[in-house]
Amino acid sequence: MASIYTGTAVVDRKLQIARADEQFYQYIGSENYASVAGNVHPEDIDYLKKAVSEVRAGEDYEPFLIRFKNAQNGEYHHVLTQISVVELTDGQESYVEIRIQDIDQMADRFSAICDENDLCNELLEIWGERLFIYNATLDQMQIFNGGSKNRVYSFRGSFEGFENYIATERRMSPEYADAYREFCGNVRNGVKNFEVRLGFLEEDEDNGKAEYIVRGRTIKNSREEQIVFGYSARVGMVGAGSAGKAIEEFETDVTTGLLTKKAILNYTENLLHRKPKYNVNLCIIDIDNFKAVNDTLGHMFGDEVLAKVSGIIKEAVKGKGIVGRIGGDEIFVVLEGINNLSDLRGVLRNVRNDVEWAYMDRKEVPKVTCSIGVSTYPTDSEVYDELFQIADKMLYRAKQKGKNRYIIYTKEVHGDVLRGETEAVIQNSTATRQDKEDLVLKFLVYMAKQTNIPFDMLLADIGMTFALDEIRLIYGEEGKTLLENFWSAEGAPRPSEPDMISFVHEENFGHLYREHDMAVIDKLDLIEQLCPQTCKYMTEHGIKTALVYKMDYRHHEGYIAYYKRSDMSRKWSDSDLANLSYISKILELIINDR
Repeated sequence: MASIYTGTAVVDRKLQIARADEQFYQYIGSENYASVAGNVHPEDIDYLKKAVSEVRAGEDYEPFLIRFKNAQNGEYHHVLTQISVVELTDGQESYVEIRIQDIDQMADRFSAICDENDLCNELLEIWGERLFIYNATLDQMQIFNGGSKNRVYSFRGSFEGFENYIATERRMSPEYADAYREFCGNVRNGVKNFEVRLGFLEEDEDNGKAEYIVRGRTIKNSREEQIVFGYSARVGMVGAGSAGKAIEEFETDVTTGLLTKKAILNYTENLLHRKPKYNVNLCIIDIDNFKAVNDTLGHMFGDEVLAKVSGIIKEAVKGKGIVGRIGGDEIFVVLEGINNLSDLRGVLRNVRNDVEWAYMDRKEVPKVTCSIGVSTYPTDSEVYDELFQIADKMLYRAKQKGKNRYIIYTKEVHGDVLRGETEAVIQNSTATRQDKEDLVLKFLVYMAKQTNIPFDMLLADIGMTFALDEIRLIYGEEGKTLLENFWSAEGAPRPSEPDMISFVHEENFGHLYREHDMAVIDKLDLIEQLCPQTCKYMTEHGIKTALVYKMDYRHHEGYIAYYKRSDMSRKWSDSDLANLSYISKILELIINDR
């Protein structure tokens, strides 16, 4: 696979090339060795000239996107551009170093990686329920579930640690002791191909045993390390009574193929009654806007949506838990043995993302997403009813915060919800920093691929990821009617007329802009004398803190305003400012391309 292009050139203030690396010259072609101007899109050249003329020594100029002609195919590509001042040996004048990175190639590379990753995960799923990899050279053993983009590990450590794990966490059935010793010998000795059958006592009544077939192979990797890998597949239960019967034997729901409410709740109560020595997560999932689907497209299509979403959830938790239907559009998931919060988030994120994308290309379908509330045994409680109640309250909170999200209960954050305490801390978002950076990359891919996603959906992505209350995107060409896109976490109706947020023209408003090209409004009492109109607008609209981005690109006039109304909203973090600044720039470019 070709690497993502990067190149560097040093130019004077008139864009004449003083020197450049080989990659840069290959990119622009031999006919443009004297100046970079000939390769820049005519609509972007003024912006580049302005940036090169403005940058000063010692300054970090914010990266920006322009279109640059690739000599290899003659087409304009979106290029991430960074500039800084450098001094050449003559010392007579300053020069500017231009570093470019082809974003279109980045999008192609990202898509290819996703395709390869999906293919690998499909293969892992075919290979079995649980997989193991042992690096004999480094003495590193890993056991994880297949069939998911996010590995959920049940063990990682040395081989001796693995043997202790089997002895303490998994109860080996005595009649399989010789087979287990054979398995350990095969792994330690690097036997090329091997197969054994192992049995483990389940914590069920009647001492049921789960039997697994385990196959393995030994290879050498590119670093000449000895790698033993393989899988285990459950082949059945032996000597189990009714409490130990396979999940597949329980009653299932006709519409979804999931376990019935009675079956999954009975399973959960029995599981928790046995006081397992590992984490159990109870997840209640509700399909957002399901009533709108039924009302607009009919109950038959609603059943189709319910079945598809159920299949997505079942696939996401395969090998990690079980899934049942407990209400009209409510689904209940029991996850077992996930002891790492990041692994849990990975499973939940897969569910949320896959459901959101299921009907993305169907414009006639109301937006189908899901909200998830999660509780954890034994951290939150060891009592089934309390755990269910906590998960239900977290689901309600996810709905309140704008839907299409998961909330994992944390007492330090959410308070003692069983006793009616209010939230102890208001978080900026349930999304992690990685989620936010992933959203920036997703928007870059949209732009590079010219994916025609409606603005309302783009704003909803931003609002829910950054836990905002409202976003206004207002723009238009000079002398023409202004256009507005509007999103609200509370589902508020779109304003009848575009609001050009006139306070941005206030004399001192420019003092609120920071290094990320964002005007930051977070302390109304301190800015009241400086910007009284701004303070009045915020107060009248119940806004506690805001960011405003001004679009200066080409001939459009416009702003993007991000609002929060919570009394306990934290100050904007530097990473949120940077990510929202990048997203705003991308939205600006998308507007000009449409």
